[in-house]
Amino acid sequence: MNDDYAPCVTSSELNVATAGYDSLYVIVEGWGSEMGSYTLTIGEGILGTNELVNDSFSIYPNPSQTSFQLGGNYSGNVTILNTEGKVVFNQNIDLKEEVEISFLSSGLYIVRLQSDTQVYDKKLIIE
Repeated sequence: MNDDYAPCVTSSELNVATAGYDSLYVIVEGWGSEMGSYTLTIGEGILGTNELVNDSFSIYPNPSQTSFQLGGNYSGNVTILNTEGKVVFNQNIDLKEEVEISFLSSGLYIVRLQSDTQVYDKKLIIE
């Protein structure tokens, strides 16, 4: 993202959606021949998801307590993120394999399935 256009003059404010990224890089350079100080503020966000409508898989049971399975024809990488976006579980699973979650605290999580071409997010409640 670049904010180098005339209306910005010597100050800018950019907001960047960070969903789906595990790293972000910021490069700050001067504007034309102007010099001055910069204030860079990076706020800590809360995980959000735009859950894709995808009937090809489901999570059951949901809410869960100790384990869950994925309904549908999915095998591959499963990542579980907490509400701060931190990865708390990451494993390759086989078709119809049970995923053990008894080590996780009660709360809301995001289950992320990643294929070669797409990423699917589903909400999971652990009681």
